[in-house]
Amino acid sequence: MGSRLARVRTARITTAAIAVAALAFAASGASIAPVSAQAQIAQEVRRATTELRAEVGTWAVDIAERLIRRSLRDEDHRRLVQEALARIESS
Repeated sequence: MGSRLARVRTARITTAAIAVAALAFAASGASIAPVSAQAQIAQEVRRATTELRAEVGTWAVDIAERLIRRSLRDEDHRRLVQEALARIESS
């Protein structure tokens, strides 16, 4: 989970760096392709958001798996496996 947290932090830092660069660019009064810069910023924000959503989804599945393992007794686990196998065989 540590490497996932590192990737999330990296994505946040990247997004923040892009935002700071955009503000610096705008503050400089430069007029070099502002539309292109805005498009690039928007694209990077979308990429970072997508990456963060994927990480959060992975964390949610990991947490759910841990909770289920803790709360299921052996007999519950066996029953769930048998039910899943029965569904597979019937399809």
